[in-house]
Amino acid sequence: MTSHGRFLSIILSLFALVALGMAQTPTGSILRGIVTDPSGAAIPGASVTVSGEGGFIKLASTDADGKFVIQQIPGGKYTIRVSSAGFNLFEQANFEIAAGKQVSINAKLNIESAKQEITVTDTISIDLDAASNVGALTLKGEDLEMLSDNPDDLTNELSALAGPAAGPNGAQMFIDGFSGASCRRSPRFAKFA
Repeated sequence: MTSHGRFLSIILSLFALVALGMAQTPTGSILRGIVTDPSGAAIPGASVTVSGEGGFIKLASTDADGKFVIQQIPGGKYTIRVSSAGFNLFEQANFEIAAGKQVSINAKLNIESAKQEITVTDTISIDLDAASNVGALTLKGEDLEMLSDNPDDLTNELSALAGPAAGPNGAQMFIDGFSGASCRRSPRFAKFA
């Protein structure tokens, strides 16, 4: 064999060894998955985190179909976390990923329950001030002069001014701060609510 032939055979042997070495060395595992809600609909934009020993962390986001792919993961046990706004966190601890293999995980996220806080106080305050009664109308001075002097007519006029009211007895009328079955006109003021 000539020197040129030996050189060519050495080069081919080296290429064969390199190819054999690459075939035996795993290039890392691939983790695939899909993230869905309780109805099975895809959740796009969910955040997927794979973390393991030695501070290993890889991140991904789901696409429009709720799918994700994370490559180059060494074989081992990992914690997988999936989160999305409005959903509870999904967490799978001790998830085994074999070296050089493709594995998949499907994460179903539950809808986050709404939290409401209601504060109830045991104090009831009743304001007896006439100015606080938004449905009250107070008649004074010239307004009273327009009303009838007859107590029955005055009652009818005040009822008409008050309009329909809630309750079985209709509007309540107070003359000089007192209520009664019949109204008598007072020189000071009349109020009805």
